[in-house]
Order: sequence, then C-alpha cells, then structure tokens
Amino acid sequence: TSFTSGYHLTLELARQLKEAGLYAVRISIDSPIEEQHDRFRGRKGAFQDALSGVRNALEAGLLVDLFMVTSPHNIDYLEDAFSLAAELGVQELSLYEIVAVGRWATHEDEVLTSGDVARLESFHKEKNRMEGPRVSALPYLLSPEMFGCFAGRRWIHVDGDGVALPCAYMPLGFGNIKEKSLEEIWREMTRYPWFKGRCSCQMRDPGFREAHKEILGK
Repeated sequence: TSFTSGYHLTLELARQLKEAGLYAVRISIDSPIEEQHDRFRGRKGAFQDALSGVRNALEAGLLVDLFMVTSPHNIDYLEDAFSLAAELGVQELSLYEIVAVGRWATHEDEVLTSGDVARLESFHKEKNRMEGPRVSALPYLLSPEMFGCFAGRRWIHVDGDGVALPCAYMPLGFGNIKEKSLEEIWREMTRYPWFKGRCSCQMRDPGFREAHKEILGK
C-alpha cells in the first residue's frame, strides 16, 4: 500500500504502479469540503488533485482507501466524508487521528477527546452495517480494548528515504530497505521489547518517550 495526496497520480502512473505490484493506495483528504481541504493544504486545487488521483487509481484497478485525519475541527463532517467515498466508489474510508508529535507537538487542541473517539466508534459500527465503502475508525480499532496499537506488531511504515519505522508517527528506525531485507527488519522490529503485548499508542506513553528521548528529541 502506498500513501499519497493524489498529486500527480496520473492514470499512466497508476497503471505503472499496478504493473509493478502495488495493489492499493491511500489517498488523503483533510476535509470532504473542498475549500477547507485546500485551505489546510495551502493550495487551491489540492482537493481536485486528490479526487483525480482517486479516479485514476480506480481506473487502473488499484484498491483505494480514502483516509481523513480527524480532529475536533472536522469530526462534524463524517457523514460528508462517507458520502464522498461512496460517490467516488472507493473500497474503504479510513479515519485516523492526530498524534501530537513533530509539527503537531504544540497543537494539543487538534487531538481527539474521549467523546470524539466514542463518536468514531459509533460511526464505524453504524456504517459497516450499511451498503457502501468499509469504514475503519482507527482510534477505536487500535485502542487497547480492541486490537491495540499496530506499530511494530502488525504493520511497518517505510518512509520516502527507505527507512523502516514502526509507524509514521514513531521516528524509530530499524534499518533501510535499500540495505537490509524487509524480512530481516521485520524480524528485528517484532522482537523489540516495547512491541510486546497489547497497548495504546506508545507515542503518548510517557515511559516510552522517556526511554527514547535521545531519538525522539524530547
């Protein structure tokens, strides 16, 4: 699976990626409302680029997951996001959340409340009983009460430089896929002591952050 904003994802490129073995793309939106998405991205036309990327990926035979990082500022648009996903004909709508790291470290007001997460849980359950794209509300699914955090346990994130990370939010590298096999990296990652057992997001765990402060920068 590849993450993309949809920018420059032409039909030709989508077909080339399909032929190279890619089976799915996740195309991000910050809001199902065009003006809001463009304002967040700082560029008029960004929303239409995302929709163009979705359509080209589907035309090329790729599975498409439309994903939106939810915050208190866009959580009121869940129905609009579902309608957009259904209209486009994508296979899945994924709802993520902001983890206050990197440039978001000073934006605690963007983080979901427990009430917001409960709202996502209800939305997830309701929509998956209906026709339309599958809905995956990650703050609910990755909670300790469900499957727990997948970082280093069920998934691996490879950044643009080839560095393998437990997830996109955790800057803890386990090697570069240009230098080590993905199988070797995965074996080392899953044996890392912090990735044993079910837990919530470790980037929110003071113990994890203290133990890795030299890497995380705080």
